[in-house]
Amino acid sequence: MTNKETISLKLKTQALSKELEAKNRQLEIEASLEKVRAVAMGMKEPADMLYVCKTISLQLQSLGVKEIRNVQTAIFYESKGTYMNYEYYAKHKKTFITETLYTNHKIAKAFATKMLKGNGEIYITHLKGQKVKDWLAYQKTTNVFIDRFLEKAGSLNYYWHSLGPVALGISTYAPLSKVDLNLFNRFLNVFELAYTRYLDIEKALAQAREAKIETSLEKVRAQAMSMMKSDELLKVCESVFKELRMLGFNETDLRNT
Repeated sequence: MTNKETISLKLKTQALSKELEAKNRQLEIEASLEKVRAVAMGMKEPADMLYVCKTISLQLQSLGVKEIRNVQTAIFYESKGTYMNYEYYAKHKKTFITETLYTNHKIAKAFATKMLKGNGEIYITHLKGQKVKDWLAYQKTTNVFIDRFLEKAGSLNYYWHSLGPVALGISTYAPLSKVDLNLFNRFLNVFELAYTRYLDIEKALAQAREAKIETSLEKVRAQAMSMMKSDELLKVCESVFKELRMLGFNETDLRNT
């Protein structure tokens, strides 16, 4: 074999090796996406959105994304100026559900305004040095989880993607590379599946709640219709309180009615 042929064979081998590595990488990514998809399909209650966030975070870490702070979702309620925040903190290994106000800080306002413009909107912000400390000081005035790692962090980086009334976000202690950011974007379609499942669950819970209310009303109505004496009104009142307790009202709520 001539030297030229040897060089040509070496180049072909290198090209085939790179092609194989690329295919293996795609298989790894697809396997990670499938794990998130399985969690999304297995959701049984709204709080299971936490496990979707956790799984996305763990899979991104397994694919080589470093310095993940948290993965979170924001489900907006414009009438209240809040969003329901489901989040998983990677270093703390903790999950939280928090209803968060977005109208009392310029960064929060900018984020919410951008996300509420609709599907496909992106909001990215990078905080460095003193701005990280200022943001942490602001968070300490709110009801959100306080991440003590921010006390020594050189930067805090938010990447948010809107799917309409809901957004998927990741924050990191170091800026994401273009490769890592593109990788995170691949999880958006899977997350959309999780949100669809979330809406289905909320609808089913609302329907079940309405059915329970109607059943309770019918019980009280039947007792009221069977009254023969005025002093039986006390039993009807007792029945009302019993049904309210079964519907989840606590003693304080009942005392104030």
